[in-house]
Amino acid sequence: MNDKEKKVLAILPHSIGGRLTLSSIIDGFNATSFKTDIYDLLKDTHEVNNPEKYDFLLGYDFSAYEFCEKHNIRRKKTINYFSDVIEDNHSGKDWQKYLPLLSKKESLSFYWDKHLTEQIKPQIKNIFYLPHFVNTEIYRKQNIEKIFDVIFTGRLDTDYRLNTFINLIKAMPKVKFGWFAIKRHYEDALNRCNICDKSLIEKTYQYFIDNEKDMSKVLNQSKIVINFNEQGISSINYRTIQSMACQTLIISDYREDGIDYFGKNFIYYKNFNDMVDKVSYFLQNNKQRNYIEEELRKIIEKDFSHIAGAKKIQEKVYSIFYA
Repeated sequence: MNDKEKKVLAILPHSIGGRLTLSSIIDGFNATSFKTDIYDLLKDTHEVNNPEKYDFLLGYDFSAYEFCEKHNIRRKKTINYFSDVIEDNHSGKDWQKYLPLLSKKESLSFYWDKHLTEQIKPQIKNIFYLPHFVNTEIYRKQNIEKIFDVIFTGRLDTDYRLNTFINLIKAMPKVKFGWFAIKRHYEDALNRCNICDKSLIEKTYQYFIDNEKDMSKVLNQSKIVINFNEQGISSINYRTIQSMACQTLIISDYREDGIDYFGKNFIYYKNFNDMVDKVSYFLQNNKQRNYIEEELRKIIEKDFSHIAGAKKIQEKVYSIFYA
């Protein structure tokens, strides 16, 4: 690989999930040969001086193209990471407008789901499968007190997620639960749940986490993370890698990638009763839970660190743009 330093302008998106995901890529770039500045679509309104000095724009979903349109920048090399379904409003309300740009020779994209990548590859030549990775220096085990038995971080935005979480709380009344999400998602859940369940949501809700250091702290304060993958066919979401890096057990719905990468240590539930059984078992068996957490951390350090992920992107950058 050519070790010449490259300059990158990363475009932070509006979504908190996208901001956290892109932060790990930025950390990986800055730890290697791609030095990265940041433009925040949520906070910044200024014009970028001399955008030509950047070799690439780095975006989450279509944030790089949103930035280009806003600042009238054309034919700029872009590196795009998608952990939302591309052909869907999850990746942005203007996805249909930006979609053709992914086929341009100036575009290089990465998709978090293996099967979705295979499906869209005939349409977009320069798109490649790349699972999530995290900054393993931030997401790591900390010697702090476990405050929560079970947590969920993210939106309870579907009836399945909301009802499953409420029913889990009801099924395990002695377990200390925590739910971390943006305030409007909390208010939405209160409006959608049955009136008799509102007190459970009110008691469980904690606060909104908007940065990686606080997320790492909360994960370290928890024994188990419950996971519901919302999108994708085979993929594991960012929350999975975050939790494993912090040596906090995650109990998830079934994911093909989880089995492929982590084998029997990828703990998944088959149905609600199985979820209850597995949560109960691992809360009672600390030694086995800790052993699995340690084994998963070894894999994360080797294959899912911010540096490992950044190098995989850089390899494609050089093979596509500098061959």
